[in-house]
Amino acid sequence: MGKRVEWVDMAKAIGMIAVVFGHAIHPMTDAHHSVSVLFGVLYWWHMPLFFIIGGFFLKPIEQNLSAFKRFFMHRVWPNIKMYFGAGTILILLAHFLRGHSWHYTAWYFLRLVYGGRTLNKTLTIFLVYYRLRFDVNCRGYFN
Repeated sequence: MGKRVEWVDMAKAIGMIAVVFGHAIHPMTDAHHSVSVLFGVLYWWHMPLFFIIGGFFLKPIEQNLSAFKRFFMHRVWPNIKMYFGAGTILILLAHFLRGHSWHYTAWYFLRLVYGGRTLNKTLTIFLVYYRLRFDVNCRGYFN
């Protein structure tokens, strides 16, 4: 393990606190305008912060088709299979356990394809898990 970069650790800590705080105040955004503004301000910068910091530690990969195929098949494709496989299981479980209509379930499958903030309610924790799995799978390409 290399030497830790203190300012990076501090930036990550600030970002993590912003994420937790943003999730904590989210239920109050409809009731209070100032909380809604604070929520919007937090979401302008906290996720880009993680992408910027992560970019500092990327290792370059070879710039040819075989290296891209290798990266895709070993790092991206397993994540795509996990994303859709786990998402399908969660959506079908929610369908049968909560008694949703097939129309509602089909709509949730479209939301799974689209991703992002549309994955709420049953699939909220899925976003966290998938992001963690993607980070772990791509660890070989980071310092």
